[in-house]
Amino acid sequence: MQKTAILLFIAILFTFSCKKDDVETIPARSEYAPTAEAGKLQSVITGNTVQLDGSASKGISSLNISFKWEIITMPVSSSTNINNISISHPSFVADVDGTYKIKLIVNDGTINSAPDTVTIISNSATGNAPPVAHAGHDQSIHIGATVTLDGSASSDANGHPLIYSWSIKTKPSSSTISLSNTSDVMPTITPDVIGDYIIILVVNDGNTNSQADEVILTVANLSLKQQLVAMYVDPVDADFLIANHLTDVQAVLAQNDRIFKGMPDINTMFALASDPDAAPFSDNLMTNWSQVAMVKFKKMFGRMAFVVNSPKFKQAFNNHIGLLNTAYQGSPPSIAYPANYSQFKLAANTALMNDNYQYKFFISDRASWVAYGMAGLKLKVENVMFGNPTPGAPHNTEALILHEITHTWGYAHDGPNNEVVNHPNNIPYYVQFLVGVSAVNPTSPMVWDTPEALLTVYFGNP
Repeated sequence: MQKTAILLFIAILFTFSCKKDDVETIPARSEYAPTAEAGKLQSVITGNTVQLDGSASKGISSLNISFKWEIITMPVSSSTNINNISISHPSFVADVDGTYKIKLIVNDGTINSAPDTVTIISNSATGNAPPVAHAGHDQSIHIGATVTLDGSASSDANGHPLIYSWSIKTKPSSSTISLSNTSDVMPTITPDVIGDYIIILVVNDGNTNSQADEVILTVANLSLKQQLVAMYVDPVDADFLIANHLTDVQAVLAQNDRIFKGMPDINTMFALASDPDAAPFSDNLMTNWSQVAMVKFKKMFGRMAFVVNSPKFKQAFNNHIGLLNTAYQGSPPSIAYPANYSQFKLAANTALMNDNYQYKFFISDRASWVAYGMAGLKLKVENVMFGNPTPGAPHNTEALILHEITHTWGYAHDGPNNEVVNHPNNIPYYVQFLVGVSAVNPTSPMVWDTPEALLTVYFGNP
């Protein structure tokens, strides 16, 4: 696992450095109660520890969210207990064969959610545990766009290879479309009529069919602005892009293989401090996300998602590719530097696909101006980074986070700090400098005003 630390700009020093080692409004309190999400069906081998996951639960703010788990049904002879009923990721041992039903209620500091439940099916190792199908996340898409379905998160507790069977359960009456291949792990579909499409996945482990899982595609004739917002671009930024960069907007939206295209709702990716995946960051000041920090991060992420798929980024990436030095790419599991933008995009999409497009974004109260990106789509930032932009350099944090995002895909800068830090001879700094320093000459000196930086070109200096 690659772990990299980044030192961001501070008010006195412009650094961009890295250590190796419609404006969205915040809803009023009364408008929402929290929502409990107890997780998906699991099939396990008896005697194994079952990891529960309530991290997809939602509230007006996750800062004060609390959890209450309870086993409401279990096999008669079971004596198991949940190890800690008040954390986001507790566990229990499925000690006998049978079905366990677990209930979760969350509270945001004021209001309890309605309960949600998850079912765990346990079978002995000598028997056959039924496989579990996961058809992927629901999506809202523009008519005519090709959608890649993803059943790769399906599983079998016995480790048997899976056979996939997709089918269209419902579609608009006038639709004539079909799936590209009903037995692929990741078939495609191109909806031809506005409306809802419900797609079913069943997997078989050679012995038993799973329960069916479904994914809903909501298809509409989306405006350019709506399509940009669907790829995480802030509404105000979307208006600016359409008014000033219409041709590039159309080019970005036309890409069926653009980076981040298959990601689920970004709101599901803000991880809690109690998530076990926070442990590798070794940060005892890890905290939960505030609504304010989430809004600011989403705006930054939307800008990155647009720029990294833009024609100007592709052109600049290919124009200066000779700056990269493969001596700094590191050894596996770090991935090789690309020879062109197409290889860069393929590597990014492969990493996203391998981890089911599910980022985990962590946040810390530490004020060191340090961020970390880890392979496996894990990123840690700090609350201090979401204050007012540094005067003259409003896109510093966005450029920094894109640097770290490349680490989450497996890119490294493996070399002495004086050779790799602040040098665009490695992928993380290369992309950071293209978007944050200059797409014309990424080796130019770092200055406060960066008119040739792609983030400035596309979004101006707010």
